Amino acid sequence: MAARSKKSGTPAKRDRANEEQRRKLARTLFFFNAVIWLADVVYVYFDMAVVNNNQSAADIASIFVLFSAVVFFAAGMLLGRPGKISYYFALLAATLNLIFCLMNFSNFFFLITLLVDAVILWLLYQLRRSILV
Repeated sequence: MAARSKKSGTPAKRDRANEEQRRKLARTLFFFNAVIWLADVVYVYFDMAVVNNNQSAADIASIFVLFSAVVFFAAGMLLGRPGKISYYFALLAATLNLIFCLMNFSNFFFLITLLVDAVILWLLYQLRRSILV
C-alpha cells in the first residue's frame, strides 16, 4: 500500500492558516512600502533642496511623500485588526498609490512601489472574503 501523506489539520484550518499568512504578508508589504516612501523623502529633499537649491518646493514635495509613508504605515497597522474599515482603507491606499505610480515613473522608488502595490492588491483581493464576512 502506498503511504499517505500527513496533512496538518482539516481544510478549513489550512485555509485559515493561509489567510493569516496572506494577511501578515500584506501587512509586511505595507510596512515595506512605508519604508520605501521614507527613503524617498530623504532622496527628494536632498535632490531638490541641496542639489537644485529649491528649498520651498522641496518642503512641499517632502510633506506629500511623508504623508504617503504615514498612510501606508497606518494601513499596515489597521490591516491587523478585523473589520471592513481596515480592509477598505488598505484597499484605497494601495489603489491610489498604484494609480499615482502609474502616472509618474520618475525614479526607481516609483517602480518598486508599483510592484509592491500590485502584490498588495492581489493579496487584498484574496483576503476579501475572510475580512468582509
